[in-house]
Amino acid sequence: MSTLANAEEMMRFLAVTLHELVMPANLRSRVATACLGVALDHHHAITILVANERLASAFALARPVFESFLRGTWLIHCATDDQVNSFSTGWSPPKIDRLLEDIENKPGYDGKVLSAIKASTWNSMCEYTHTGGLQIQRWQTESSVEPKYSNDEVEEVLAFTNLFVSLAAIEMVGICGSEEKFEALTKSLAKYLPAEA
Repeated sequence: MSTLANAEEMMRFLAVTLHELVMPANLRSRVATACLGVALDHHHAITILVANERLASAFALARPVFESFLRGTWLIHCATDDQVNSFSTGWSPPKIDRLLEDIENKPGYDGKVLSAIKASTWNSMCEYTHTGGLQIQRWQTESSVEPKYSNDEVEEVLAFTNLFVSLAAIEMVGICGSEEKFEALTKSLAKYLPAEA
């Protein structure tokens, strides 16, 4: 199965699986779930954009997928009640390195994998999101200005966003508190991710 077909199938699977989750009726759960839902929405958009060869926009959304996941995870696991309340009324959360530090002090994230991923991908994600040199280089051919992203680059972006939307979905199911749904989701998601993820 192609990486795009895999991302599309995963998108459909998550839409069905998460559609009728019952979340706790509290502000923290609602705000965190909204952030995680935005990550899923961006992933959906990325798959559509890649399928329609709108790669600049697809690449630009990789960073927002990562950030939406981090913010939602931070809100559910780390933020104080005052921070949750403030965020829900427009306050910006701490900068990304502080979010990572807080998240990676929690069990399950304490292996510092998220920081390692951020260290190896952040500059590239920013370049694509903010139309930096990497984005522009992919719009230069020998004789014209037009997109020329490699298949490997497209597959890398799809694999990266598949990973973080999977983590966002796992966090959403964790918020709903169903151990049975959590175990079923994590088992099902394994088929959409590379073995090394």
